[in-house]
Amino acid sequence: MMGKRLMLALLCVVSLLCAGCELVTEEPKRDVHFIGVGLSYKLSSGTAGSGVLIPVGTESATGNVLPSCLHDVSSVYTRFSTRGYDSFTSYSGGSSLAYITDANGTTDSYSLCVSALDSVASVAKDSDLTIFYYSGHGYGDGLLVLTDGITQTVSGNTYVTGKLLGVDTLLAKLSAIAGDKLVIMDSCYSGNLVDAWADHSSEGFERFFAGHGDSNIYVLTASAASELSFCGSEYGYFTKVVTTLLADNSRIAFSDLYDAVSEYFASRTF
Repeated sequence: MMGKRLMLALLCVVSLLCAGCELVTEEPKRDVHFIGVGLSYKLSSGTAGSGVLIPVGTESATGNVLPSCLHDVSSVYTRFSTRGYDSFTSYSGGSSLAYITDANGTTDSYSLCVSALDSVASVAKDSDLTIFYYSGHGYGDGLLVLTDGITQTVSGNTYVTGKLLGVDTLLAKLSAIAGDKLVIMDSCYSGNLVDAWADHSSEGFERFFAGHGDSNIYVLTASAASELSFCGSEYGYFTKVVTTLLADNSRIAFSDLYDAVSEYFASRTF
């Protein structure tokens, strides 16, 4: 009789354990995809470059050479790649890491940027995080001034030809990527990105930090919709603030990063 009772007790324990196992699921792996774009608009050595030629309808405008942008994208990547994510892997061609610069001369940065966004969209999971960073010229309504890899000489000055990526196109590409998105823009008029994504104001990103699974976006921009951003010879002032805060606070949350950047700029101590 005792043997039967003991057997029944053991069966009950095993059943409870099995039932408990069914309720426990492994937390999904959080891979991180990084797309960083930093453009200097400077031609390869031996060619006197004068910046970028920006198409404006049937006319054109010019943008200066921005050597600091190459440093900025490298610095941002370094800061994020050391934050202990499950996966932050560098590979080329349809990769989770796109590191787009024009350090070696003319680059079709427009095609590379769009391709990188599409590639991440094809592999990203709901549990993933995608970081998109841009350092370069911004124009008009927040247009990203990318390049098409072609040069043009005007009045004796040689320019890299610009190709504009609109805010609406960028938002559509980001929306197609599953999971959370952190967007950092160091360019003039970049606040247009926030205005265009009206349902995702800086006060409405609590879900981004609460868990994975929802497709959320968090945006940090160097300027408001009608403002310019500024840089020195070595770095952009906005990017310098972001990377300094990340370096000094290895575990800072993105919500705290937003507040810290805002406070830093308000104090004008950069």
